[in-house]
Amino acid sequence: MTLAEVVSIEPLGEYWRLVLAAEELGIARPGQFLAVATGGPSSAQIVARAFSVHDADPGAGTASLVIAVVGSGTAWLAQRRPGDTVPVTGPLGTRFTLPGSGGIWLGVGGGYGTAALAWAAREATAGGAITGVIAGAATAARLCDVAGLRAGVGERLWLSTDDGSAGTRGRVTDLLDAALTRLRAAASDHGVADPSVTVAACGPMAMLAAVTRQSAANYATGVRVEVAVEEQMACGIGVCMTCVIPVMGEDGITRMTRTCTAGPVLDAATVRWDAVTSDGSSVPDDAWGAPAMAGR
Repeated sequence: MTLAEVVSIEPLGEYWRLVLAAEELGIARPGQFLAVATGGPSSAQIVARAFSVHDADPGAGTASLVIAVVGSGTAWLAQRRPGDTVPVTGPLGTRFTLPGSGGIWLGVGGGYGTAALAWAAREATAGGAITGVIAGAATAARLCDVAGLRAGVGERLWLSTDDGSAGTRGRVTDLLDAALTRLRAAASDHGVADPSVTVAACGPMAMLAAVTRQSAANYATGVRVEVAVEEQMACGIGVCMTCVIPVMGEDGITRMTRTCTAGPVLDAATVRWDAVTSDGSSVPDDAWGAPAMAGR
């Protein structure tokens, strides 16, 4: 853990954008996260909180986070001012797979989970990929960094809100098929007949499951779906075992896997969505070490 200095903090819609400086933070890549201790040295808040990196600058040694104030810990972070220090561990975890020139990359985000996608979209676009983003939230005010997303993908940004206050009324999955069709058409216009397709989703677990199922059902051939999972991470370094979800390995065996070390970005096809809910993950009967397996 290192003490990172607060460079700036500013409102970002209903959220806060916090920029931190420490030499190692600048090497972060899209999809990775920081484990941030909150409350200060005398606080009872002993559990770090995981935040997706919004962007990073290796030259300046900075990384930024988007904070939604939901409790005392995040409220404390939102009250930091330039010159303050914050205990940080990271960057941690796996990153998004970004395609090369001519590939298709579609980000799908829900709420402030979209924070991780604007940077990834810019990187994919800079690498020659054909990019787009679907961003959804309950209301227009809860959409995250629309300007940043548009800077990465231009007109190929599709918005949805539950109440219809911005974009299309409904869910992000309502826009998925049309967005992929449009990106495939753009690839064809660029002379790419059979592009690789990556869908990268970040948001609530129920949304990730829905995006995975719809992508698999309608675009089973040549589509890779990655998900940045939002399991609660208490330590961020694989010690506490609070962030485990069932994931199937290359050997076909399901194991309860720590998302802080194996993820947060995972191949969606390996996640046992049948055992994942918004309240946490259960242990499938056929998982390694499960009681049902042990009794066989």
